Amino acid sequence: MQTQAFSLVALSFYLFQISWTSTYLYAAEISTNDKVIWSANGKSSMKIIGDSRIIEMKENVEISQGTMKIKGDFAVIEYLVSTGELQKILVEGEPVRYQQRIGLSNDLASGTSASLSIDKETGDTSTNAVSLITLVGNATLQSPSANMQCAAIIYAAELDLIREAEGPCKGELESSKE
Repeated sequence: MQTQAFSLVALSFYLFQISWTSTYLYAAEISTNDKVIWSANGKSSMKIIGDSRIIEMKENVEISQGTMKIKGDFAVIEYLVSTGELQKILVEGEPVRYQQRIGLSNDLASGTSASLSIDKETGDTSTNAVSLITLVGNATLQSPSANMQCAAIIYAAELDLIREAEGPCKGELESSKE
């Protein structure tokens, strides 16, 4: 009887671990599957060029996707017409403000810059594409693993990883992940 109870508890714990792990891994990438919501107080336009749908917005632009929020003065969002897939987001402002919750925790990544672009990392298609957030012009970034100020910063939010930075720079990086 005790063995059956122990087996049931062990099985329940194992199933909990699997469901929690898959939820955590999904949460780090959930924003790439969510709808992009945008608004602007000024002029907005939409046009199709080839297979690209291009939306341009001016004045008090706000863009959100999942837990990511961006504010700026001017923005361009580009989708593929054939698939509806988001290709790129470009925002300019003085400053552009970026914020995103990382994973399932309440940890936030946030930053400011003169311009911000979000592109899918190209390369190996056998793995999930990573969104690269490029902050250019007096760029600042605070995340669970870094606090930096540089001329330009390229950040992979799904990985909480600064991929590249151009100086002059100052800041701090976490020496190891727990």
